[in-house]
Amino acid sequence: MPALKAGDAAPDFELPGFLSQPEVKDVTVKLSEYVKNGPVILMFHPMAFTAVCETEVCTVGNEWQRYAQAGAQVISLSVDSVPAKKAWVKAIAPAGLPYPVVSDFWPHGEVAKRYGVLREQGFSERATFVIGRDGKIVYADVRANIRELPPFDEVLAAARNAA
Repeated sequence: MPALKAGDAAPDFELPGFLSQPEVKDVTVKLSEYVKNGPVILMFHPMAFTAVCETEVCTVGNEWQRYAQAGAQVISLSVDSVPAKKAWVKAIAPAGLPYPVVSDFWPHGEVAKRYGVLREQGFSERATFVIGRDGKIVYADVRANIRELPPFDEVLAAARNAA
């Protein structure tokens, strides 16, 4: 299945994850609940404990004020399990991240598959979707090379426009 694109309906999901600020708290993240509050930046990163994924999630965390000013909510997800993601976030961002980190572990990669970004190797593409309040994708970026970071400024501009 090809990756979803701008104009497509964003498949709803409900996944386990956690918030890590000010303390670690288990949560269940349902996309349809988030979009009610404004645009959502949905960041698929291939795997925890990899350098480019660390840079991606920490860049968003370190520049959180820009995302908040854009009216954006961020959800970060990968096919890693919740315990693995907790250990990873603790290692790379000891103060935590200001957005939820969720697990598409079981059924393995099901959400990534529905967005058309699950690789046959069992992990996702590096993909970023901005989803408007109407549940439609307003921006999609799927990296041909998973070692490339997403275009953060373009993503922010799309979120601002969707706010």
